[in-house]
Amino acid sequence: MKAKDVFGVAVRFIGLLFLYQSLTSVPAVLTSICPSFPHFNWRNVLPGAIMVGWPLLVAWWLVRGAPLLMRLAYRDEASGERDA
Repeated sequence: MKAKDVFGVAVRFIGLLFLYQSLTSVPAVLTSICPSFPHFNWRNVLPGAIMVGWPLLVAWWLVRGAPLLMRLAYRDEASGERDA
């Protein structure tokens, strides 16, 4: 494996860690939004969505390979491929 491939695997692994973080925070968010069945706490919906949403978006980007990050890390190889 080349260094670029290893870096890509590491990026995707970090994406899986963000996905795990997002999924493990779902029970805490559900408990804060709806502590008991008949009551629904609207005040906690936006913080809960942020708590689950931003790691989920970062995970989605990283698991897809983070194209911008890969271009920044391996700029020389990308420009060499265009010239060939």
